[in-house]
Amino acid sequence: MPEHRHPHEQAGTVITGRILLRVGGESQEPGEGASYLIPGDAPHFVQALAPTPLVEVFAPVREEFSSD
Repeated sequence: MPEHRHPHEQAGTVITGRILLRVGGESQEPGEGASYLIPGDAPHFVQALAPTPLVEVFAPVREEFSSD
């Protein structure tokens, strides 16, 4: 995912695999079982370094991802 930002706070957990995550210029490589938090409006970038399923939540809800 190219660098972007949105007003929603974003939290995620890496199920398996590993990602490169850059938030506000700081990089990390969360792997299996790691969690992360991206503040609202923070510029961020993510790249999968291996096949990597994630579970992510947004607050407030992102209406464009709603099935209603």
